[in-house]
Amino acid sequence: MLIAAAMSGTPNATVPMRDQLGDSMFKWAIIFAVVAVIAGLFGFTGIAAGSAAIAKFLFVAALIIFLVFLVLGIAAARKIT
Repeated sequence: MLIAAAMSGTPNATVPMRDQLGDSMFKWAIIFAVVAVIAGLFGFTGIAAGSAAIAKFLFVAALIIFLVFLVLGIAAARKIT
């Protein structure tokens, strides 16, 4: 679980992987969405389409990871109680 924290070079390796990975993916999804909007406003439709596709992929990937961890957390909580 601490692989992402160790790989990111942060000295505090106690940060769970889902916090690091989820925050990072959403951050990049938002960045690419903003780039897509700005490129679309300036008429660079090819760049806008590419940025929008990357933002959509990163958002869906982060959402899937969230749902997997949610299901795993609910299953673990049921086994504990």
